[in-house]
This record gives sequence, C-alpha cells and structure tokens, in this order.
Amino acid sequence: MPMKEHTSPLSRKIKAYIIPIIIVGIVSTCSYAFITRSRSYMSIHIKDDVRNSAALAVLQIEASEFEGIDSEDDLSDPKLKPLTDKLIAIQEALPNSEYVYIMRKTGDPMQLEFVAENDMLFSDEELDTDNNGIVDTDEEAVVPGDLFDISEMPAMQQAAWEGPAVDPEITHDQWGSWISGYAPILDSNGKAVAILGIDIDANTFLSLSSLSLPPKALAVVVLAGSILLVYIFYITRRQYLEMLRRKHSEKHGQDLEVEVQKRTKDLEDAKVECEKQVVERTKELSEKVDELKKLNDLMIGRELKMKELKEEIENLKGNT
Repeated sequence: MPMKEHTSPLSRKIKAYIIPIIIVGIVSTCSYAFITRSRSYMSIHIKDDVRNSAALAVLQIEASEFEGIDSEDDLSDPKLKPLTDKLIAIQEALPNSEYVYIMRKTGDPMQLEFVAENDMLFSDEELDTDNNGIVDTDEEAVVPGDLFDISEMPAMQQAAWEGPAVDPEITHDQWGSWISGYAPILDSNGKAVAILGIDIDANTFLSLSSLSLPPKALAVVVLAGSILLVYIFYITRRQYLEMLRRKHSEKHGQDLEVEVQKRTKDLEDAKVECEKQVVERTKELSEKVDELKKLNDLMIGRELKMKELKEEIENLKGNT
C-alpha cells in the first residue's frame, strides 16, 4: 500500500506565503523594467532625431549668408531676411520644433552670440503667442549679438563645432524646456565659423514620461503594493484558518481529507486573487504601450517631414 506524502505545517506555511510574494515580485520587476526601458528608448530616439535634423538642415546654410551680421544695427541688413526665411522653413518642416538659430563664438568660451533666429524679424503681434497684448519675457525675440550662456550645455561648448551633436539632457532657459540638436556651419576653407541649432519642445517627451513614476517613486510604490498584497493574503488566510479550526471543533471526527480539500480550495481562491492583480498590472503595461505607440506615430511624422526637407534641399541644389 503506497504511503501518503505528508508535508509539515512549516512547509505549508512557507508555500502559502512565498507564492504570492513571488508572483507580485515578478510582475513588479517586469513592470519596472518595461517602464524604465520605454523611457530610455523615447529619450534616445528623440535625441537621435533632432541631431539628424540639424545635420540635414545645416546643408541649406552658407557661411557667407551671415557674414557681417553681428549687432542689433544689422536687423536692417538685406541679407538677414532671406536667412531668417530659411530658418522659418526649417522650423516649419520639423514637428514640435520651436526655434532654429545660428550662433557664433565670442571671446568667452562659455558664451555664444546669436547671429539669426527664425523669429528674429517677427512683429510684436506674431511674438505675442498667448495673445495677452504684451510680448512677455519668454516670447521676446533675440537680436544679432545677443549673448547666450552655454556653461550648462556641454554639446555647444565643443561637440557641436566638430560635427552633429545633441545635448545629453533636457535644457531649460527663459523660453522653455528643450531637446536641442546642433551642426557646424563651415566656411569655404572647411572651418566651423558658427553652429546651427534646433530646439525641440521637450513638453511632449516630459508629458509621456510623467505618465510613469520616477524610478525611486516607482520602486516605493511597487514595494508598498507588494507588502499590502501579502498583508491582505495573510489576514485572509488567518481568518480562514480560524474558521477551519472552529469547524473542526464542531465536526470532530470528520475526515481530515475533506478539510484539506476545503483548505486547498481556499488557497486556490487566493491564487485567483493574485492572478487578478497580475491582470491589473498587465493592463497598466498595455496603457504604457499605447502611449509608446503615440510617440512612435509622432516619430514617423517627423521622419516624413525630414524626407520632404531632404527633397527640398536636393531641389535647391539642382536649381543652383
């Protein structure tokens, strides 16, 4: 006659607690990794895109077009209008871009000066984007010769003068928050005499990123949720065992196998509850995937615009 395999109370207790902890841990870890990698992917993709945009757009600019433009007095220089028209065309071709500008070096390595910008010749009505009748500080246009501090923008200090570059992090100034890309403008001798910069509004990326908690906050939420779930399971199991003891006392002599089956069913119910939690976490991940799809659509739109811009550049070269 085969012997029944019995497990100790301690072993049953360990299994009862460890299973929900493992399930919650796996789901939480996967959720955390997915969200973190999604945010990293978005950041890398956008940075690559704005750097490539700058590299393509700079092909439209010749160093001779802004030679001699270096002060506010040059706002009336006849060369400035066609130059700003080019910058406007570049800005309009790039989704979410706000500013396209040209800067050159000064005697201070931590300061550059503006040469031209897409909105440099805009009227006050065009600059007043919030329509409050006043050109606010964040709406003001720069003029040739205005200085710009680059001490917190490493790409503008060196990399942008050597080839297409992008700021490693989102930058902030009086005009907003930006993901910025740059490319050098070379003279006839191949020397970098200025850089072309493109500022992409970072609010789209920031809004998508804010849909997921920062890593530290997410870790706290995951830990708290895991503890809460285990606590609920513990209370439920404790109440069940108490009820089981009462029933066992009332039905003394009842076949122990029946009680074991009932206990097994209750543990199965607890398992179902854990699976429900898994489904809910999966739904959250699905929502994140939808947001990523929106970002992907945005990137596709930008790539189409870049293709149109490239064709326009080729047409311009063919006409010259």
